[in-house]
Amino acid sequence: MLVVLPTYNESPNLENVVFGVRHLGHDVLIVDDASPDGTGEIADRLAAADPGVRVLHRPRKLGLGSAYEDAFRIGLAEGSQLFVEMDADGSHLAKDLEDLNRKTRNKMSVIKDGQEVTDVIIQEGVLTNERINDAVAEPV
Repeated sequence: MLVVLPTYNESPNLENVVFGVRHLGHDVLIVDDASPDGTGEIADRLAAADPGVRVLHRPRKLGLGSAYEDAFRIGLAEGSQLFVEMDADGSHLAKDLEDLNRKTRNKMSVIKDGQEVTDVIIQEGVLTNERINDAVAEPV
């Protein structure tokens, strides 16, 4: 599982969030959009101390959607098969990752807001379901 942490001015929270994810053994990719509060430097320090933490520095605030796209592109190139996005502000809890991991084993799952979405149609790489707006599906 690759946990993607998009960041912008998350210096007070980043370290605790990363430690929680790494404590469970999951890799982390921090995508920092040139945070002026030192978030990028904290991310670099965490990555230097732990090979399971990586950082993608982007030149300016480019937005959440492109942060996911960039992270998923990197993860796919490196062989990741399951991606989870967590907010770096601490609103998503690392302890919930194990339940998500369990739900996605041996099947295609779509998780939106921590809940598995059913009746998903995947046609030509496009997800369709009335409840899906920002969910991501990955085969496991």
